[in-house]
Amino acid sequence: MIEISPENYYVGMWFFEFPERLSRYGKGGDFMLCLQRKLTEPTTWHIIYRFRHKKDGRIWDSDDEKVWFQGTAANKTEAEIERDMQTYIGKISMVAGTVADFFDIHGNGDVMTEKIRLSPPPWMHAKTVDKEEAERQCPKSALNTTSS
Repeated sequence: MIEISPENYYVGMWFFEFPERLSRYGKGGDFMLCLQRKLTEPTTWHIIYRFRHKKDGRIWDSDDEKVWFQGTAANKTEAEIERDMQTYIGKISMVAGTVADFFDIHGNGDVMTEKIRLSPPPWMHAKTVDKEEAERQCPKSALNTTSS
């Protein structure tokens, strides 16, 4: 899950759907990535992303399989990491036969919350949950972690 915090700075979120042929259950799926950092760590970036393999048509409480990953990239400027993410996501969305949508944030969690409130992208289905519910939906032990 992606936690929105006023102590984090968010570059943005990328999203694209992928076709049935690339999904585990033949019903399609989607990819979402959030690029962020702590306000106190200007060159250490946290990359949180997930693949959703659809099993049913429900948005909430679905049986879809979601596989979350997180990683870090150090010693990169904002311009460098954003360029790297655009390149990476451009390549994987091309394999899926689509183009990723970018939700521009460039601000802290308060800015992100306000942008979601005023003009959420069509693919975003935001929901506020407490920490227990967040952990139940996406246990930390289920995250795959990488660093560079």
